[in-house]
Amino acid sequence: MSTKQAKTGPRKQVVLVEIGSEWLKIVQVEASGKKLAISKLHLEKFDAVGADLTRAISGAFRKHKFADIPVIACLPRQSVNIRMLDLPSTEPSEIADMVDLQGTKQTPYSKDEVLCDHRILGSNRSGYTQVMLVIVQRSVLRQRYAAIEAAGLQIEKMSVTSEGLLSWCAASNVGLDSTVVLLDVGAASSELAVISGGRLAFTRGMRVGAADLLTDFAGNKDRFMREVNRSMDMCRTELAGLAPERAVITGAVVPELEACLGDALGLGVSSIDSLSFMQGAPPEPDLKSGEYRAVSLAALTGIAAAPAAVQFNLVPDVVKMRKDLALRSRRLSGFVVLIMAALVASSFFAVVKVLLVKHRHDILRSKFEESLPTVSRVERMRELIKIVHERDNARDALFTIIDALHDVVGDEVNIDSADLDGLTGRITLIGSAGTPRDIRNLITKLEQSDHFESVKEAGTMTRDARTSRYKFEVVCIVEKPA
Repeated sequence: MSTKQAKTGPRKQVVLVEIGSEWLKIVQVEASGKKLAISKLHLEKFDAVGADLTRAISGAFRKHKFADIPVIACLPRQSVNIRMLDLPSTEPSEIADMVDLQGTKQTPYSKDEVLCDHRILGSNRSGYTQVMLVIVQRSVLRQRYAAIEAAGLQIEKMSVTSEGLLSWCAASNVGLDSTVVLLDVGAASSELAVISGGRLAFTRGMRVGAADLLTDFAGNKDRFMREVNRSMDMCRTELAGLAPERAVITGAVVPELEACLGDALGLGVSSIDSLSFMQGAPPEPDLKSGEYRAVSLAALTGIAAAPAAVQFNLVPDVVKMRKDLALRSRRLSGFVVLIMAALVASSFFAVVKVLLVKHRHDILRSKFEESLPTVSRVERMRELIKIVHERDNARDALFTIIDALHDVVGDEVNIDSADLDGLTGRITLIGSAGTPRDIRNLITKLEQSDHFESVKEAGTMTRDARTSRYKFEVVCIVEKPA
């Protein structure tokens, strides 16, 4: 079988599978506008969940050629525990945590033995949220899930018949603006539900069904009614003050049941065909004759009427892990592909960039080589201009510097040597003076001159014993014009 993903938007086709206590039900519903019709139907008895059931499912799909799309599977009410809870919160995350805690409190099984899911129904009072909690044994869920998957089918969701009955009531206009007792009569078991204002207020599975009633109604009606009364007593205990206004029977048709149920409940009772809102069904199998008349399709047709409204999805942990690994694998593969594509693109652009740079470099080199003679000629011209400029600058001429030194050096100071560094403009003056004060006056005059800057005494001042004069060494720099 294919593993195509379910399409979004309006559902033109939906395939449903229910593995009950003894009946395998496979239904395909086609949508044309707002009209629904059962296009294909397979009903088959089985003894146990296992390899034989898997072969039966696979054979039914080959025989009837059901649509090659993921199926919506359904667990019977008798295989799960359902509790209606009022939780003191309106935050979905807090409600989920509370549900996890309630899951093990509501059953005698350990946390490792059961799996829970919940559906938010609404609010009956401020600050509280009404929740429908479904608890199923992991072994029961794994058996049915594995039987369907082993047949080559992909499961879109795994719901319960109670959720299907809620959708069936909405499609049949049952309990939308009143409180109604709904009795879905199946072959080996039945389900009693109380619908109030379009919400599921109570549900209970009963291990007695139409097969017993149709075989021996007189011998089994009392047992059936005891189950009904027990269910209603439990409902009154859980929902004090809730008063049903009428009762509705659907599923298998048992003619005598309507009157007995009316007497037991003290309510008006009516029967509604489980296919009432369907526009047609295959002629075979005939749901009104033989053993097929005990089979109920109410839950499956309810889900088919509103597949998008299905909120329960009971998935075994092994399947969740497998799907998570497959999803991670796909994401990792996609990530690796993106990285490889990025690397290839980066390599391509890097090669192109290198080639462009090399081409540009070659062009620049050729232009540079072409310009070398011109550059050399221009450099020689610049050097010549610089020499001419320096010679034309009277301020830097040697005679100008000597003249400036003559203006600042008095008669009391003798200059023995004046060394000029042409590159740095540094002048070193070596000489003698009669007193240290004369040397300081020389330094002051040099600093005040417009031709010199950075004047300082370079060496240590010493006194010549023979001449009694003080020798000095002063360094300054020829000041450049602004």
